[in-house]
Amino acid sequence: MYPFAVGRVPVDTEQGTAAGPAFGMGRYFYVAGLTCQSKFYEAPAIMGRAVLAARGLRLHFRTFPDAIHLVLDRTQLLPEWVGAYPLSSQTNPTAPVRGMLCYCLDTEASYANNRLALSACVSSLTGGVTITSYDPQRRQLSGYYEVRTSGPRDLTRTTDPAGPRCTLVVAGDFTSLQVQTL
Repeated sequence: MYPFAVGRVPVDTEQGTAAGPAFGMGRYFYVAGLTCQSKFYEAPAIMGRAVLAARGLRLHFRTFPDAIHLVLDRTQLLPEWVGAYPLSSQTNPTAPVRGMLCYCLDTEASYANNRLALSACVSSLTGGVTITSYDPQRRQLSGYYEVRTSGPRDLTRTTDPAGPRCTLVVAGDFTSLQVQTL
């Protein structure tokens, strides 16, 4: 169900409540015949934030140097919030989730920083956000996300824009994430 089993929240048995937010996050990058990199992060290296703004529910997950920023269109949030929300892309522009992915790849020649506006520049984009529970009393959110793209140019070869295509996957989970209101 969850992409990663790290960062589970310990339960306080006396109170019967979660001790606080917990996160899991990982990235996988593959170019056939050239490179395969994966990186998994565990708490406390991951920071997460949820903000309910006028136009959407903003989810931010960051661990240096990688980050993912997802925005769920507020008009498309289900009444109880629990459900699966697909990622907007060129082939599915009306989907409720927009995203920005920031990541760094270790390469032999350099250290490449990349920002990828997910819905704007990637045609073969799949994934989204699944909210598994929302407690409106405590304003806490739990669930997971996955962003998978096949086809962007090999981003480790920044000097060759005609480089080979790659596969990039970023996934993670969150438990008891406090939702702030703007």
